[in-house]
Amino acid sequence: MEPMWIDNEIVHRHILWPTCGDTMQNVVEEDCPRKGYIRDLSFIDCLAMDKYAPRKHLAQGQKTGDVVIGVATTMQNGKLRCSQLQIVEVRLNYKNGKNVSYSELKNKISGTLAFLGRDIPVSQDYWFLFTDKVASIAEWALNRSIYATKDTKQKKYYKIIRLSDFKSSLNFV
Repeated sequence: MEPMWIDNEIVHRHILWPTCGDTMQNVVEEDCPRKGYIRDLSFIDCLAMDKYAPRKHLAQGQKTGDVVIGVATTMQNGKLRCSQLQIVEVRLNYKNGKNVSYSELKNKISGTLAFLGRDIPVSQDYWFLFTDKVASIAEWALNRSIYATKDTKQKKYYKIIRLSDFKSSLNFV
């Protein structure tokens, strides 16, 4: 995974930040007091979005993803360029990646996009974060699921990310 610049400021500017924003520091302290997690990462909590605006933006049966972070794709002369929101589905509790479903992930992406609106650009790539142990099997299952739907043009936008790669590629502005 190439280096990634985290842009917390773009998340803080989103209209949902005051009601649905959180930091990894809070999540780590409340849910998972282990060392080594990314504490300075700000994100929009999609579960909080569900509570904040109950279903009025979503079609029947539609769900949302897990978190939305801010990323900048490049740095040039010490300045960020191309800042955008990045949808991340966190699947760290998966013990086996064989049951990854493209249609389920696609549903969550479209639900999250409906909530986010169009005020701030959203990346066309969608990230699915797995433990290193499960990531390869999850990627195989996702590819199989995409080919089964014959929606192969979308394959390039769905990225399985290993937790170790995610953590090692982060840079904060």
